[in-house]
Amino acid sequence: MHAHRQYFFALTLVLVLFLPVHSMAQSPTLKPLVTIRFNQPRVYFDKQLYAAVSQAVAIKPDVTFDVVSLAPATGNPQIDAQWQQVASHNTQAVLAVMRNIGVPLGQIRVTGRSQAGLVHDETQLFVQ
Repeated sequence: MHAHRQYFFALTLVLVLFLPVHSMAQSPTLKPLVTIRFNQPRVYFDKQLYAAVSQAVAIKPDVTFDVVSLAPATGNPQIDAQWQQVASHNTQAVLAVMRNIGVPLGQIRVTGRSQAGLVHDETQLFVQ
């Protein structure tokens, strides 16, 4: 049963990432609570993410987190697809930490998109 749930979560994540979704997190005027840039082979984001999520939950226990996976847009469909795969993998790692912290899936919304001007993929966390 547990393996089935993991598969469903991974499938849902793949389906949700990189679909056009209009949310407050995509507004250029909102500032993310946390931005995790994956600009090196191992990015140590756990403590920063834990502190930010804990603070948000302390302020508003029913907070909803918008997790936005951003991949560089190069204009080359093949390279863009590779970046989207890498960004999806890295965002899954962020989501795993959030789940380990204890954030219920019902309080997490995941979207993804490509963005010109990025050199590395990143995951942004917004609060609602």
